[in-house]
Amino acid sequence: MKHNSKIIPGLIVWTMITTLLVMSVPFVCAQNDPPVANANGPYSAPEGSEIVFDASGSSDPDADVLQYRWDFDGDSIWDTEYSTDPTATHTWFDDYSGKVLVMVTDGEFTDIAIAEVRVYNVDPIPDGGEDREADEGELITFQGSFLDPGSMDTYSVTWTVNENGVPGCGDMIAPQLTLHSIEYSSIIIHTTIDSNDFALNDLHLQALHGTLIEVTISGVTYPSYPDHFDYTFIPDIPQWTSITVNITVEPEIVTLDDDEIELFQIQWHLTNDSRILNFGVISNQEENMTLPFGKGFPDDCGRPFHTVRFSVTDDDGGIGYDTIRIVVNNVAPIVEAGRDQDVSRGEVVYFDGSFTDPGWLDSHRITWDLGDGETIKGTLTPVHVYETGGTYTVTLTVVDDDGGSGNDSLTVRVLVLDEIIEKISDLNSDILDLGATVANLQADIDELSSRIASNLYTGIGGGVVIGLIIGVVAYSLARRQKT
Repeated sequence: MKHNSKIIPGLIVWTMITTLLVMSVPFVCAQNDPPVANANGPYSAPEGSEIVFDASGSSDPDADVLQYRWDFDGDSIWDTEYSTDPTATHTWFDDYSGKVLVMVTDGEFTDIAIAEVRVYNVDPIPDGGEDREADEGELITFQGSFLDPGSMDTYSVTWTVNENGVPGCGDMIAPQLTLHSIEYSSIIIHTTIDSNDFALNDLHLQALHGTLIEVTISGVTYPSYPDHFDYTFIPDIPQWTSITVNITVEPEIVTLDDDEIELFQIQWHLTNDSRILNFGVISNQEENMTLPFGKGFPDDCGRPFHTVRFSVTDDDGGIGYDTIRIVVNNVAPIVEAGRDQDVSRGEVVYFDGSFTDPGWLDSHRITWDLGDGETIKGTLTPVHVYETGGTYTVTLTVVDDDGGSGNDSLTVRVLVLDEIIEKISDLNSDILDLGATVANLQADIDELSSRIASNLYTGIGGGVVIGLIIGVVAYSLARRQKT
């Protein structure tokens, strides 16, 4: 078969032209575009609450798989590792206002988005305990506690008895305790003591846990010693004045529920002339604090109840309150009239009564019923003269200003001495007569004895004479006794 020589060269030329055309067309590669980050927001939540951040609004033009990481405080230090999950959570335990950053990557390019976040303060939630009932003067311990989701807050805790009450009726503000965070090497407790109705002359501190390092009372520093755990200070606080007490304490490490925690407990009480007015324990227990406070209610004041307000203030100005009602029952005075007495008619009788009342702010009415129709009021030490003999029941009654009444009695026996003296005089006269008779008889006996000794009588006669003498003496004595 013969080939067409004209066709073959033409084919070769066409092939070469096609190759050149293909080689002249530019090569086009796939291009990667960067992602677009979206942090959403703004975000807002109370302290202690978990916030969910969501960057799922981020996108990638090439539909690449994206990864995310977060910076929660805007310090350019990433707080999470890269993750394909567009969400992340974070909790602030104190109020916060700032920016949150999210970085998005497709493996080659990155983008950053910023969102505003605000964490607002939450008021503490105090619990002062149940309503109570007590007798006036009874020492009551209040057990207070509180919760605060802002566990990084610091607090001031105040107990107030009868806030806005009547002055002089048991009103007293308990020491205000500011507890600084236990993350420090030592805790400084700033305490304010308002004496109010009472002068204070003794502040007692005892370390139950931890060590007292230093105590400052109104600028005067009292050093402590590591091997001492019990101190008594005499600040001498006049009535209606205030002092500040700063207590530096080193906590101790204790094991609680298999965890080691720093713990301090300082027991304190205030006294007035050895009478404990209030006492309590300052302590920390992890995120909750317990502050018992004891207060003797001195008087029921004629009101249906007292109020005790337990307030907690955090360092961001958040305040929480709890109010406890205390029904205080009046207690009647306990009266002692004194000892029984025997006196003579017309003699001055001195009485010396006394009474006690746990309501030491009560006022009292004092009345003596002297048993002869007479009464004396307003004194515990009256005097009286009885003009008629006899036995009298004397009663001392003390009534407090709330109507409580107590009484006690004694017996006074008034003797009629005129009759007694007359009988004593007659008896004395008889004794004198008897004495003269005895003296005369003694002289007779002496004379007879002398005669016997002189042998004036024989033995028998002497015996008869002596018998006669004895008979005469016996007769005379008997006669004197009858008269």
